Amino acid sequence: MNIEGYDVALLTRDDLAELQAFLERCSAFYELCEGGPTPANAAEVELTEVPSGHSLDDHFAFCVRDGGAIVALLNVQRNYPRERQWWLGFQIVDPARRGQTLGERIFRAAEEWMAGQGAEVIQLGVSEHNAGADRFWRRMGFVETERQPHTTMRNTQTMITLMRKALAQSR
Repeated sequence: MNIEGYDVALLTRDDLAELQAFLERCSAFYELCEGGPTPANAAEVELTEVPSGHSLDDHFAFCVRDGGAIVALLNVQRNYPRERQWWLGFQIVDPARRGQTLGERIFRAAEEWMAGQGAEVIQLGVSEHNAGADRFWRRMGFVETERQPHTTMRNTQTMITLMRKALAQSR
């Protein structure tokens, strides 16, 4: 995956401390969607949490760096929930970089990369509390498929909007 002007790489366990610090800078997301500050294990979760019955071999956690510092995170799960369907688990941009088209550039690069890897559909979920994300993903071409209850990391109940986007035929 390439984004002009930025370094993009897969994260590893060696990046846990730096990733955790980045996620703590993005604590407003957790407060909005999860009801509290960034959990102490957030980086570990982003690197290791996969759906039941799926492998870490199909989990990709990308960091976007500028001048060596993490400025964004994107994680995706291949072939979930079905073959050729990919789940976009998380895309977050440093608060200081928002509103500068970086989020769109990241998604467009990821979309192209996933299509090149055989994805036909991308799916994601948006918290009912995250109106900005809902607007962003709709602007990226996602359509709502359903709403369902969700239990947050703090065991509170909320609703999420499930969305999907069909991709052009795989390259």
